[in-house]
Amino acid sequence: MNPDARNNYYMVWMSFAVAMILNLLPLPKALELFWPDWVAMALIYWIVAIPHRVGILTAWLIGLFIDALEGSVLGLHALSFSIMAYFSLLLYQRIRLFPRVKQALVVALLIGVQMLLTLWLKNLTQPIERTMSYWLPLMSNAILWPWVFILLRDLRRQFRIN
Repeated sequence: MNPDARNNYYMVWMSFAVAMILNLLPLPKALELFWPDWVAMALIYWIVAIPHRVGILTAWLIGLFIDALEGSVLGLHALSFSIMAYFSLLLYQRIRLFPRVKQALVVALLIGVQMLLTLWLKNLTQPIERTMSYWLPLMSNAILWPWVFILLRDLRRQFRIN
């Protein structure tokens, strides 16, 4: 182990906190339709970057915290984030090798799985009617992924998170 390497794991949790704040921002209705899932993108990044530190348990804890913040059924986001984290862990070595455009498509697919599970679980508790606009954030997740990746990669390098 490199004695100069610091373990600034708290920065991972700070990035999740910032992502949760971004998810909870009150927005105009037009912008809300396209608002990406910042927490899911941060979770996928950290799973791909440091899979030995961030995994299914982290996804489950973050999902529980989001359930508490949003006032949804406890465990709803925890389960969907855990399944998304499982698929991310299965694919993390491939995702690392992909160019950013292909990474963005895979990230959109992973977040789409998470959104589909969340929608299905919400429908189990109370019937809700969603339109096709429910899926619009997938496009903004794919478009913003390269910038989120670069930002979090620079954070990881600056603070030497390992």
